[in-house]
Amino acid sequence: MGEILVVLLVVGFMCGLINGAIAGKKNFDTTTHMFVGFLAGPLGVAATLLMEPKPPQPPGTRSVVCTRCNTRQNVLQAASRFECWHCNLITQ
Repeated sequence: MGEILVVLLVVGFMCGLINGAIAGKKNFDTTTHMFVGFLAGPLGVAATLLMEPKPPQPPGTRSVVCTRCNTRQNVLQAASRFECWHCNLITQ
């Protein structure tokens, strides 16, 4: 019984690492996908392989999330504040 648990943990760990690497190349959050890969094993890796990649972030911008509506958007690197395009909240 102990050997089976060790094998499952090793397979889960390896699938998590592989899933995180694939997700990073497809512009997804690597930490979340590593966790999914650990829990789902080879099925999680297969699901990530089938996902369409997200478009890359434009050069000179950073990705921010609005604190009111949770909308993700790209703003210039040098910008200290931005206005959310969805709810018009000005955030610093």
